Amino acid sequence: MIDKIKTLVVEDKLELAEMIAAYIDQNPYFEVVGIASSLADARFMQNTMKPELIILDNYLPDGAGIDWLRKLRSGQSPDVDVIMLTAAADAQTVTSGVRLGAFDYLIKPLALTSFNDVLHRFKDYHRTISSREEFKQSEINRVYGVRRDSQSIDELPKNIDPITLHLVMDIFKQEGQQTSDSVGKAIGVSKTTARRYLEYAVTMGFLEARISHGNVGRPTRHYTRNS
Repeated sequence: MIDKIKTLVVEDKLELAEMIAAYIDQNPYFEVVGIASSLADARFMQNTMKPELIILDNYLPDGAGIDWLRKLRSGQSPDVDVIMLTAAADAQTVTSGVRLGAFDYLIKPLALTSFNDVLHRFKDYHRTISSREEFKQSEINRVYGVRRDSQSIDELPKNIDPITLHLVMDIFKQEGQQTSDSVGKAIGVSKTTARRYLEYAVTMGFLEARISHGNVGRPTRHYTRNS
C-alpha cells in the first residue's frame, strides 16, 4: 500500500483550488487533506491535519502566504514542505520564497505539465529523505538534484547535451543494469560518449556505479538507477 503524501491546498479562489486538488488527487502518491481559502483556515488545517506538503498562494484575504511561510520556518512547523503557487512574480516575494526553502515557486496561470513535473520531483525528494537515517554523497546529490529540477541547458556542462542525457536516463526506466557499451549501442553513440553521460549521472546522484571483475580483461563498470 502506498503511503500517500498528505497535501494541503491554500487558495482563495474556490474553483481554482478545487481544480488543483482534483489534479493532485489523480496522482496515486498524494492525498489532499484539505482546502483552505484563508490563512486562518490554513493555520487551523495545518495544526489539525498535519500535512507534509502545502500548496500555497501568496494573495489571500487575511494576509500574504509568504509571511505565513516565514512563520512556519521560524518555528510553527519548520519541517513542512511548501510549493508556492501564486501570481506574485515580484523579486522580493520570489527571493523570499527561495530563501525560506520553498521546494518550488510556480507563477500563475498554472501550466498543468509544469505542475505535474513538480509533483513528480517532490515525490522522489520526499521518498528519498523519508527513507534514510544517514546519507551517502550520491544520495545527497540526488536530493539536491531533484530539488534543482533537471538542470537547464545553460546549467549543464558544455560536453553534456540534454537530449542525449534524457536518452541515457530513459534506458534505466525499463532496464535495471547497464554498461557504457550497452548504453552506447542502445542510443547510437560511442562507448566513450556513453561513459561520459553515465559518469555525469553518477555525480548527480541519479545513477550508482559498481565494478565487477571478470576472469579476462579490464574490470567493467555497471550502472543502475539510484533508488
